[in-house]
Parts: sequence; C-alpha cells; structure tokens
Amino acid sequence: SVLKKLAIFRSRDDSAEYRYDQILSGESVGEMARFSERGEYNVLIADYVWCAPVFAAVNSRQIRKGVIAHDIMGKRIVSLQKSGSVSDVSEEVVARELPLLVSADFVFVETADDKAFIEETIPHLEAFLMPRAVLAQSSGKPSGEKSVLFIGGSATHNIQGIAWFLKNVWPRVLLECKEARLRVL
Repeated sequence: SVLKKLAIFRSRDDSAEYRYDQILSGESVGEMARFSERGEYNVLIADYVWCAPVFAAVNSRQIRKGVIAHDIMGKRIVSLQKSGSVSDVSEEVVARELPLLVSADFVFVETADDKAFIEETIPHLEAFLMPRAVLAQSSGKPSGEKSVLFIGGSATHNIQGIAWFLKNVWPRVLLECKEARLRVL
C-alpha cells in the first residue's frame, strides 16, 4: 500500500535525571499514542527500542509499527564487557528489549549479525539491515594534512574508546609525526 503518513518517535525529556536510554513513561506513551491516532498515521517508527511502549497504547491494527534498533542492546553489553568496557545501557532496557521488539512489525538494525539474531529469535519480525549513510571515499589526492578524525556520540563506550586511544596510541603517533592533529567530533 502507499505510505500516507509516517510518525517517528524519539524520547525527549529535559529533566536533570534523564538518561537517553530511558524507557518512555506512561504519560509520554499516552501522549504519543493520542498524537498518532489523531494523525491517522499508517506507519509508526520508534527511534530506539525504549520508544516502543507506544505501540501497545495505539489501538489501530491498521498502523504498521517499526523500531530503528541501531543495535541489539543485550548483545552490545556482552561485547563491551568482553573488551573490558563499561556499558551505558540501563538494565531495564536490556530486560525489556526483546519483549518490546516483539510488539513491532519490523526492525532496522546496523549489522548482519543483529539481523540474523532477530530472524532467529523473533521470526515474525521483519528485520532490515540499514545501509551506511556515508561511505568513505578517497579524493584521489593527498590533502597534506596529517590528521586523525574520531566521530562518536557521548555514549560511554565512545568516551572510553577515545580515552584509551589518547593514552595508548596518540603519544606514539606524536613521536612519529609531531605535526599530527586529532579532531574529535
């Protein structure tokens, strides 16, 4: 069928205690469900699994529901623990992740491993592998700048990763190339 209206939900809270991975509160769920039903949307997409509780509050069976999972949080924690890193994902999210995904019709993930995990664990859920938005390409000629670019959000594993790099790698780079520059975005 033709897509008429699409709504994408993302958690938002301005309180000091807010965590980005906080599962939506009952008040937020109710507000988003009323919004979606008034707008006659035929597709709802939750940006991250912690926005998925809105699906249970939406009464219409005509609305397709999907999650941009980015990654599977439970698997992320295991991977981080194996590397000696600390997870920034709440225990509540990990405990509720699969039951929340079950309430969706489809899910977008970033790796083939996560797609295979979903297909095996929740067979009714359509899993889609998200394409990379940007592919690195060479300009064909050297820029002359001797720099390293690190791009990452403020997630704990990114902070730990750049701290490890600064301690263990960057001093060695500077010994070899004093004019090297590090850019962190």
